[in-house]
Amino acid sequence: MIPARLFGRKASGGKIEVLVERMLDDKRILAHIRASKAPKPGAELLLGDDESINATMTARHGALFEVEFNDDRSVLDILNSIGHMPLPPYIDRPDEDADRELYQTVYSEKPGAVAAPTAGLHFDEPLLEKLRAKGVEMAFVTLHVGAGTFQPVRVDTIEDHIMHSEIR
Repeated sequence: MIPARLFGRKASGGKIEVLVERMLDDKRILAHIRASKAPKPGAELLLGDDESINATMTARHGALFEVEFNDDRSVLDILNSIGHMPLPPYIDRPDEDADRELYQTVYSEKPGAVAAPTAGLHFDEPLLEKLRAKGVEMAFVTLHVGAGTFQPVRVDTIEDHIMHSEIR
């Protein structure tokens, strides 16, 4: 899980929260943006506690925004530097440094998930070793859980709910 939640403001002054859905490349992300007024393409964003990271909202794709960082560092380096862990909505507290470890599975290899695959958090190395010792074969896959996992069901009939897809 990556620290995919960013805070800052629009250059025009309004507060902004950016929740990365996925990294597109070393400079661009696709994100959910929460602001009093949605930024328009070309809007400058000042991110981080000290607003030292400059980014530009370059395009809108439905409910998602494409954001390009104007920085020499990669997206992942920027996120690791100023990002916050996007805790589930039912955890009613700010993220803490310890969350960067608590919300990682022991078998996580490739950064990219923006939400913890909570079904796997109870596995630890001793448990995996016990399973191997009993002859259990394991296959590992990369599954980057997206921010859509935080989306509530807003329909009366579950068949009408459109589920998000995960990133492989």
